[in-house]
Amino acid sequence: MGGLIAQTPELAGKISVFDRGISSRRCFDALSEQGKYFVSRLNPKLSATGIEPRKVPAARKDGRLRILRDCTAYLHGKNYRTKRRYRIISAQREDGKKFVFVTNLMGQSAQKIAAIYRRRWDIEVFFKFLKQHLNFGHLVWRNQNGMQVMLYMTMITAILVLAYKKLNAVPLAKYAKMQFEMALDSLLIEQIVMWCGGDPRKASHILCHL
Repeated sequence: MGGLIAQTPELAGKISVFDRGISSRRCFDALSEQGKYFVSRLNPKLSATGIEPRKVPAARKDGRLRILRDCTAYLHGKNYRTKRRYRIISAQREDGKKFVFVTNLMGQSAQKIAAIYRRRWDIEVFFKFLKQHLNFGHLVWRNQNGMQVMLYMTMITAILVLAYKKLNAVPLAKYAKMQFEMALDSLLIEQIVMWCGGDPRKASHILCHL
């Protein structure tokens, strides 16, 4: 993923959010040199030098996270130290679990950085819904246009299913999907019957144009 972000010029000036799958210190430097911002997580046992503390505001509560520490430092990897200083933010969840965020965004508050990372989880939940309920586990096409068409069609379907779930007060998404499919089937059958004027012999002619 790091290589993909680095090879996408359209991401310059924008913020990419990723998890610990990208931890290369060289990659952090490469993205920064290209003017690409990022927010990620790191192992709490990270190695850093030249640590300079930043002031943590009194209102350190950000949703379920409490900001413990905010500083800048050089990050160390395997036989490599970053050329730039990076922002390291430590936070703790209500259940005691600790998180360490790393970013090259220097002007945002620590609470804002944590909020940006939290949005990544919302996206993860949505794509999990697409995979589990709408069979978006595999791409049919490998070219960019084909992947975009498949993604947009799946997202439109997801919006319709979620809207149906909310409007009909269906408790679970899988039930909403089943009921939505049955309602759509009934509507299509009704329309076909109306189009063929009640004559089943005309149905094949109509279906070939659908």
